[in-house]
Amino acid sequence: MECLFQDIQLVDSLRNEPASHGFITYRIRPKTNLVVGDVVRNAASIYFDFNAPVKTNTQTTLVVRTTAIWTGAVDSLWDNPGNWNINLVPDAETVVIIPANVPNNPLVNINAACFALRVDKNGVINIGDGNQLDVMGK
Repeated sequence: MECLFQDIQLVDSLRNEPASHGFITYRIRPKTNLVVGDVVRNAASIYFDFNAPVKTNTQTTLVVRTTAIWTGAVDSLWDNPGNWNINLVPDAETVVIIPANVPNNPLVNINAACFALRVDKNGVINIGDGNQLDVMGK
């Protein structure tokens, strides 16, 4: 990736060290072969004018399981992303939490899977006829 900042006018660190700092943030879509527990390391080299590159700190990202909490905000259908706090339907790598006192109790209306399932006290989960929910974890 290359970013050009024309006429950025950062103060040099000898004159004002705090004002000489800058940063850039970005998002990337990870490779699909990453699995839980993988570590992704990333660093960059920054070139100012024609000077030698300045290497940044290495940023480390650990791939973790997603936790999805049922909200039931839209309807009762498990496969409706709008019913989950993450706006995604859980998959076999997702930890699922079903709380009590939601507007709509979940109905598993498709064959579905999750890594782990926690149903809170007084929480309800319904499995539709002919459907199943596989809990894949330990």
